[in-house]
Amino acid sequence: MAIKITGKKLTNELVRDLYTKGNLLSVSNIFFFKWESDVFNISKSDITSEFEVKVSRSDFFADFNKREKHKALNDAHEKGIVNEEMPQFFYYAAPEGLITVEDLPDYAGLIERTPYGSFKKIKSAPKLHDVKFKVESWREIAMKFYYKSL
Repeated sequence: MAIKITGKKLTNELVRDLYTKGNLLSVSNIFFFKWESDVFNISKSDITSEFEVKVSRSDFFADFNKREKHKALNDAHEKGIVNEEMPQFFYYAAPEGLITVEDLPDYAGLIERTPYGSFKKIKSAPKLHDVKFKVESWREIAMKFYYKSL
């Protein structure tokens, strides 16, 4: 049975968990790709991942109404049609037991928050493309942080 937790709390805990595991940058609610990411992560080896945080099944299923986003992710996985403005890996993050592996599209992985507050990978996300994060993109991120803080 899924534990009750707010999306904001789960998002903040996930950002902290990713950062303490040695990632270079983990931020919440940033509009970096052509859509807003609940959590955007860059590893020390410049690999990008997006985590879509869900705390209810209805919110999970409503996410598929973002047709342009899911078409782009599916096209990258199924057809090799790659847009550099997408993560290399896409995950859903949810409380334990909320989402099943069978619920997931083929292009998505699943991270669960346990009742004890730790995170475990249930399904690894497939790599959608090989384009690593570019140094030039740091300026774009800096500007987004600047405008977000105003």
